[in-house]
Amino acid sequence: MRAALFSVFAALAANTAFAAPSPEQSEPPSGRPRLKCEAGPLERYFGEVQWYVYACDDGASLVFYTGPKRPSGLEFYFIIFPKDGTYKFVGEGVGDKALTRPTYEALSAMSPDEFRALHAEAVAVGRADPAKS
Repeated sequence: MRAALFSVFAALAANTAFAAPSPEQSEPPSGRPRLKCEAGPLERYFGEVQWYVYACDDGASLVFYTGPKRPSGLEFYFIIFPKDGTYKFVGEGVGDKALTRPTYEALSAMSPDEFRALHAEAVAVGRADPAKS
């Protein structure tokens, strides 16, 4: 399930479509290929929130997803993707914004080189275990 969500999240990052494609579609409506974000996860903490970090198959994009050791009531993700020579990110979820604020601030302060290094580290971890998704 989680791997399927990462494909949808990655489609958002690639500015393809904001609705999940129907099961019979192999590509989003824009014709751009869908990204798979299954390499990882890396475990990171920002503030008191555990995050799992997955690398996408475009060689650059990342997905941060709240891990199981998160505060109750918090479920959130950030998608980080390259655009116009820099990295952009979007986030969405439910829970107290004060809990996601440290992550937002940390991501905002990261350089493109740091995102690339994080991507390489997640790829080195390998593909996510589908049984854990």
